[in-house]
Amino acid sequence: MIVRLGTAPRIDGLDFTDFQRHWRTSHADVVARMPGLRRYQQFHAVLEEGEPLLPYPGFDACSALRFDTVEAMDAAFASTEFVGSVQADEKAFVDKTRFRGVVGTWQPDGEDDLGVAGSVQLLVLVAAEPGVSPAELADRFVVVPAPPGAGAIVTDHGLHDGRFPAAADVVRVAAYADVASALEGAEATRRAAGAAQVIGEHLARVVEVPLGTDADGPTHERTQQ
Repeated sequence: MIVRLGTAPRIDGLDFTDFQRHWRTSHADVVARMPGLRRYQQFHAVLEEGEPLLPYPGFDACSALRFDTVEAMDAAFASTEFVGSVQADEKAFVDKTRFRGVVGTWQPDGEDDLGVAGSVQLLVLVAAEPGVSPAELADRFVVVPAPPGAGAIVTDHGLHDGRFPAAADVVRVAAYADVASALEGAEATRRAAGAAQVIGEHLARVVEVPLGTDADGPTHERTQQ
């Protein structure tokens, strides 16, 4: 299973609340129609008085798309659904000129979990120091205390050739029972990173977007739980 984590800032003049509302509704509708898409999750920043709790990581939209193969991923982004509807809608709320992303696989092997709808999720983007591979960096976070389901997206730099530069070597992902526990987890993750560079941290709630439509419109109702 291929995981493609994409990030982009919102357009100027759009506040966090309006941005998240558009992303959760209109944009989710068109992305959910992309062919070959196996799972679609959005990570909406936890807000306090209209602002993210953690320092701004340089992006507002943060989503994970999953495909069975690299070929299926490339076909989806070459499809009329993406080139037409998705790209047209992106202009209404994100600045794609500053898009960044990660394409890779989920570790630990054999598990496939980036959190469930409504859970408090901490995503930490990390760049390895010279001489350390993404897989070796990901191993450092195995000992970080976190609930079951924690893991990492490990970048496959070969998959970025001809696509876009990798935003990080590893994206550590863990779900927590509440915000306070997630903030403690952020401290533990920073310590485990060692000499690696923490590029950004994103404290979010997961919105799981069911895929596809029926004759009466979207088959799903997107709410932040």
